[in-house]
Amino acid sequence: MRPIEKPAIPKTEFSFPIDGVLMNHLGTHCSICERPMPDQAWVWNQDTGKTIKGKSNQADWPHLLLLCHNCHDSQKTAPQELRPHLLLPDKDLTFRLDDKAELVYTLQPVSLVYLDDQGNPETAPNNVELVIVRACSPAAQATIDYFGLNTHYYNQNDNSFRIPKKDYLSMVDRRVDLRTEAWHNAQQYADYLKETDTELLINAFLQQARIIIQSGGFWSTWATVMWQSFHDKTLLEKLLLPRVEEEKPKKVNRLKATPMAAVTTSDSDKAKASIPTRNNTMPGTSRKWLL
Repeated sequence: MRPIEKPAIPKTEFSFPIDGVLMNHLGTHCSICERPMPDQAWVWNQDTGKTIKGKSNQADWPHLLLLCHNCHDSQKTAPQELRPHLLLPDKDLTFRLDDKAELVYTLQPVSLVYLDDQGNPETAPNNVELVIVRACSPAAQATIDYFGLNTHYYNQNDNSFRIPKKDYLSMVDRRVDLRTEAWHNAQQYADYLKETDTELLINAFLQQARIIIQSGGFWSTWATVMWQSFHDKTLLEKLLLPRVEEEKPKKVNRLKATPMAAVTTSDSDKAKASIPTRNNTMPGTSRKWLL
């Protein structure tokens, strides 16, 4: 789960719908499962366990996270006694590179079974590889259960994935499938990088991968694959952390330059200055996991 840091924001931003404000500062991904959410999200208050629509305020800001529709639906039916024990990306170190990680992402063989309308097996078990989130602590297990990170189709007791055929065809919950696709994409990119021996091509591959992660999501899956492939923190920093953009100096036409005494800042200019840019592909990502 991508660790995030929410910045302090000016009061003026709370005059806008809070889901858009969060997306501007944290990116357009679910804060929990990391799937992409291009234009729709649920704002969840971790302090109350309720969702917020419309505008919010500074008091609630430290407690707000973005949820996709599947994580939102899962937490609505989850036992609420789990909520005080959850790992949350803005409060806890929800991703680590060492053996102290509490949430671990693994590609593993799973017994896949399709069910008919009566809940009976429609096909024989088929062994497939899926990316499953594994818990290494009680808090991690509570988080997986509360948000259904492996979906309610997965049974960790017998390592089976039993899904009604109609749910599969209607794509009711694709989080595990999408996470697995991200794993294979990351592995393919890692293989390409291993065959690349020039700095120019390596940087080009990394920039292209950043774009793919921004559009496809599943930051922790990419981080896991790339770390297993290279064990290179510098490479992960280039790939997975916000890029610091250096502001280029503006060219000034000295023949038409406005005298400094005549320069004023309008209210509209002040408002524009407070609007965050969207040119950063990893907004809000904390650096703590890399230390």
